[in-house]
Amino acid sequence: MFDRIERDKIALVLLLFLSSSLAEGSMKSISANDVLAKIMDGGRIDLDQYIIHGNLTRNHFLDNKIISEIDIKNCEIEGFVDFSALTFEKQVNFLNTSFDKDTIFSNSRFYGGTSFSNARFHGNASFVGTNF
Repeated sequence: MFDRIERDKIALVLLLFLSSSLAEGSMKSISANDVLAKIMDGGRIDLDQYIIHGNLTRNHFLDNKIISEIDIKNCEIEGFVDFSALTFEKQVNFLNTSFDKDTIFSNSRFYGGTSFSNARFHGNASFVGTNF
């Protein structure tokens, strides 16, 4: 029915499809509310290969200060991010992370250092007045 070349092509297409499906399935999932709760508790945030569902907003921080060390790498943030006018006391990293919607860090202060190395912003991004 199929000659050898056609079978090989079909096998290659199936292999590529399965490998891409497995790669997508390797991302873990966490809600933005869970991330915010950990930050409010002052605990270290260490997320690698997560999809963060929901919005990360500054409304949860009464004194506008974050004392958590934040290390978010190889992640996708599906909601918008509004961390404007916040003070970050410790190291904050968003390495190789995708921000799918608008991202606001305007007028924030990063005292422990920060990195957005290889981050991708798919919506608007604002860092106006931010101190690094």
